[in-house]
Amino acid sequence: MKISITSVHEIAAAHYLPYHEGKCRRRHGHNYVIKFTLVEDSLINSGPETGMVMDFGTFDAEIKRVLEQVDHHSLNDECGIENPTAENLALWLLDRLPVVDIIEIWETGRHYVTVDRSTKTLTSPPPSLTRLHYVCPDCKNELALYGGPTISENADEKIVSVQSFFCLQCSNVLERQVRCEPTEPEAGAPNYSNISIVWFSKGTEVHVDSCEEGIS
Repeated sequence: MKISITSVHEIAAAHYLPYHEGKCRRRHGHNYVIKFTLVEDSLINSGPETGMVMDFGTFDAEIKRVLEQVDHHSLNDECGIENPTAENLALWLLDRLPVVDIIEIWETGRHYVTVDRSTKTLTSPPPSLTRLHYVCPDCKNELALYGGPTISENADEKIVSVQSFFCLQCSNVLERQVRCEPTEPEAGAPNYSNISIVWFSKGTEVHVDSCEEGIS
């Protein structure tokens, strides 16, 4: 048997979709209605929360702590969500709310997306996802691109590009950084050398690939 509690919240936020070919490419806003659900196998059987999945006050406090970071903000510029589709916003919230199992975001009165942690699935995947031959370090499943690449304009940073990925199986969110050493450009020679591709999972470096050839 499963038993759950759900809390419904509304936020207002601005965003734009840099890869969209229509009007959503321009900055605009939404009043998002978001449902947060916690699923448990049983009720708490001791203490002040006896007979509950979780106290609604505690549940709401955790949710509001994260929603304050996005409510009345620009999702692209202030929240760092490079391509803030409803799907990516749901994944961003789920990653910051371990107390929540299911998030349902209504972007309009007719369209919504659901992310379900319990089954590790995105139930309304964005159709424009780019499938790549990268695999998740946790479950070895295929990764999908959902943000980037963003290009570094400062070679001194030694980071050429950054891409974000999520796992279609376990919802792991990863970042792929291409790093290199800047060199003096010569005719027919690459501008960078000592290239490495560094993978991060939840802010922790998990894998490094080295490349001998340069890039320009």
